[in-house]
Amino acid sequence: MPHVIAGDPNVIEGVRGYFGPTFESLLAMFARFDRFSRWLGQIGGVSAGLLGLFYLASIFWPMWFLTLGVSALGALLIGSMWGNPDQTLRRVPSWRPLVEAGKLTYAIYLIHVLCIHAASGFVTRFAGPSFLWTFVASYALALVVGAVVAAAVEQPLIRVGRKVASRLARA
Repeated sequence: MPHVIAGDPNVIEGVRGYFGPTFESLLAMFARFDRFSRWLGQIGGVSAGLLGLFYLASIFWPMWFLTLGVSALGALLIGSMWGNPDQTLRRVPSWRPLVEAGKLTYAIYLIHVLCIHAASGFVTRFAGPSFLWTFVASYALALVVGAVVAAAVEQPLIRVGRKVASRLARA
């Protein structure tokens, strides 16, 4: 029996997992052409606006095609920053709160599923099932726990690793 994407969660996850990197790779291949690179540089604002809309829509209506849209629009936004170094959007990744949150990405990656489950249980117990509140609580909890994990585990182990590497390099 043939798989219908909308009915098979394994197919959906496979498509979502490969779509973003594939689309980004294609953009990178075409970006070497001047005309395409100039076009990429001009669509930053549109990409950012649509990305925000798709992201908000995916919070309220979690559907697989919205996730694909977020992946594609995110790739276009990054491509536009590369294609037009003078645009205002290029300064956004340098914004201090985003830089600090970016330092926590590995710690958040390690603990995000636990935070989602904890937030889901908490929200369901005290407010009833709510995707929006679970999403907000998961995000906040992942940032806080990620900061603790980064400070208590990741950074000390990075220092240990650097000491070991320098001793091995001297040997």
